[in-house]
Amino acid sequence: MLTSRAIEEVGRERHEEAKNEELLSALAGKGPAQVLMEHYGGLTPLAQASFEELQQVKGVGRLLVDPRGVFLAAVARRSAAIVLVHNHPSGDPTPSEADIKVTRDLIRAGQVLKIEVVDHVILGQRTTERPVDWVSLRQLGFFCS
Repeated sequence: MLTSRAIEEVGRERHEEAKNEELLSALAGKGPAQVLMEHYGGLTPLAQASFEELQQVKGVGRLLVDPRGVFLAAVARRSAAIVLVHNHPSGDPTPSEADIKVTRDLIRAGQVLKIEVVDHVILGQRTTERPVDWVSLRQLGFFCS
């Protein structure tokens, strides 16, 4: 038998799940949000997933990085250039193959729109082996001059 306190707690958890899915829908779109919430069960485990893990979730794939969304604000503001920035929850800012492919796709999209992608910076955590907590794909040579 559930006590009123237990019923209240279940209600609060369901409300929190609904708010999380609503937030994720605004960021990633309704379809990907539903798939990701079902797969990860909430924003906290989702936030800890790597980009590679997210790319492999069936039904999401490349929907997470939509060039239209990336360039929307730049087009609205008539920007001539943008800098891409994202983080790796693992703390290791080393770019993955997916990071490099998405960067190249976005550079091509920017060329069509006449909006230069100046750099793609990946944030991580500084360690004794890594004196800085970020990586520039331009500095690594992934951009043609």
